[in-house]
Amino acid sequence: MRKKTMWAAVGIAVLLICCVVYFRPMSLSDCIGADDRIVLSISTLSVPNGEAGIDTADYSDITTEQQKSITSLLENCTYTRSLRTLLPQTSLSDIGGKTAALYVYHDDSLLHSIQITENGQFLLDNRIYKIKNAEQLLDQLTGILT
Repeated sequence: MRKKTMWAAVGIAVLLICCVVYFRPMSLSDCIGADDRIVLSISTLSVPNGEAGIDTADYSDITTEQQKSITSLLENCTYTRSLRTLLPQTSLSDIGGKTAALYVYHDDSLLHSIQITENGQFLLDNRIYKIKNAEQLLDQLTGILT
């Protein structure tokens, strides 16, 4: 009976350790290397005069200084996995009024595709994560690029 209790306790401890490791915060800047190139697109959804519209600003020619500022900003942003991360997703729901699509290239190959929504959902390489203060992050990204 003592062995069964001990093995159950060991199993629970291993499960708890796995949960802590799985749900630990990760830095968003880890997706961007020093030699990588960033392309960014920010979309704002609006309904002026009863008609839906999307205002998209594309930033494909980001300067070195802007890229350093973006990388520095992303160093302070952490994201976490959720249970939805286990399943591959191709779309986000309830995205809010503003989204950013960030593409990370090394040479000419796409390394990471990142979509950040205003409500805290975050899509990294077709997997959904959670990110805190997403609305502030989107505003700061817009401020760097304008």
